[in-house]
Amino acid sequence: MKSTGLFRFIRITGFFLLFTLFFSCGDKNPLAPVEERADNEIWINDSGFEPATLTISLGESVIFTNKDSETHAIQSGTPSNPTAVFATRNLTKNSSQTITIGQKGSYIYHDIDSHATGTIIVL
Repeated sequence: MKSTGLFRFIRITGFFLLFTLFFSCGDKNPLAPVEERADNEIWINDSGFEPATLTISLGESVIFTNKDSETHAIQSGTPSNPTAVFATRNLTKNSSQTITIGQKGSYIYHDIDSHATGTIIVL
């Protein structure tokens, strides 16, 4: 009888050790929550904007959030032809700024430093 209890203890301990080993390996924690972008949010990252084109309704706001380690500032227009529709302050990593565009239309914007571009469509 004692050996049966011992084998059960070994199996449970082995399962626990395998479970711990499985979830402790790798770069990312598989149990960590996945970060999700809000519907009217644009992420700034090292490769540009996500999404590159965002469609909103008139009166809705857009949140620019910097997910890159570098500081970014966003301005309406293109790098060669900036406009004064909107501009953000310098956004450090994980900081955000909300903007609102008061008229319907299609608005190109760019990162002042990287010259990446995107579009906001206001319906």
